[in-house]
Amino acid sequence: MNRRILCVDDDPNILNAIRRNLRKQFEIDTAEGGAEALTRLHPENPYAVVLVDMKMPGMNGVELLESVRKKAPDTVRIMLTGNADQQTAIESVNRGHVFMFLCKPCSTEILSGVLERGVEQYRLINAERELLENTLAGSMRVLTDILSIKDLPGFGFALLLQEMVANLLPSFPELSKWEMDITAMLSQVGMLTVPEFIVDKYRSGIPLTSEEQGMLASAYEAGSKLLSKIPRLEGVCANLHFINKNFDGTGRPFNHAGGNEIPLGARLLRICHDLISNERVLLTRALALEALQRDARKYDPVLLARVIQLLSDNKSTTTEGNVKVSDLKSGTILSSDIASTDGLVLMTAGTRLSPVLIERLNNYQLLGLIDAQVKVTVTG
Repeated sequence: MNRRILCVDDDPNILNAIRRNLRKQFEIDTAEGGAEALTRLHPENPYAVVLVDMKMPGMNGVELLESVRKKAPDTVRIMLTGNADQQTAIESVNRGHVFMFLCKPCSTEILSGVLERGVEQYRLINAERELLENTLAGSMRVLTDILSIKDLPGFGFALLLQEMVANLLPSFPELSKWEMDITAMLSQVGMLTVPEFIVDKYRSGIPLTSEEQGMLASAYEAGSKLLSKIPRLEGVCANLHFINKNFDGTGRPFNHAGGNEIPLGARLLRICHDLISNERVLLTRALALEALQRDARKYDPVLLARVIQLLSDNKSTTTEGNVKVSDLKSGTILSSDIASTDGLVLMTAGTRLSPVLIERLNNYQLLGLIDAQVKVTVTG
């Protein structure tokens, strides 16, 4: 268990006293001020708890804890101050998201107990992350792989959406990575509620009746409803529920929500979703982006401009090459259809391969039903 504690105070005597009294219980580091404290924060060797004095020159405790929250959000933050005023407490909680607030003088016994609670809170935070990011997200990936066999084109689209969102997320730290990842992965699950012939008509470009269009439009709401039965996916369900909602308030679901009332995750997913759809029809990203701008009422204008800028800054290039089926890697994109020896198309160009699909191709190859090599797209 991580028992690393960083104590920050401009008085070295106080720091020495804390280290001397608590060194047998915790791994104590000290810093004489906010600037020094921030240099000690490293993601590869995090602190479980940061204990900060309020009154320090240069950077006070509230300002420091606000910076700690951004740089090391999992580290538990505790404020220690001689100012027992209400405003200090309010600022500490609101800006620094402080776990506990202590007043000087504070006995070693009380401080030790609070730090123990802080260490336990840190453990719980990381246990929650383990559950959400590894156990739950891993289960969702398995579900996606299985569903991809039922609807390969749909879940191939979901993989493209997942990749685009993942590339953009570093610029949106306010969004939960695991929630956005799962939302993208399972974005097409609602399509399983739509009769297959309607989905086939839509993907083939055949005009749909108004009733059929309504079924497709409600697929994301249906997906949200299906996933609502799984605990911890409330954010994922909200993103799916509103992914077809236009920024101007039109679109589905039919309610009064609009603008910033639509979850940020849903707004970002809508832009990425429509961009990928446009690229499939218009063939180039430049034309696809122009199409988004022509229909700008659907999108958050600030978010759309930001996404366009981020994608414009990404100058990756792609080439095609042949790869042995046995050497295929997860995430590889097919650049041409894979057909069986009798001419049946098994997978289409643009499919992003998952472990399940790669295993399936290996089995086809072992049976002699496909060539030993396939054409793929390589991004550089």
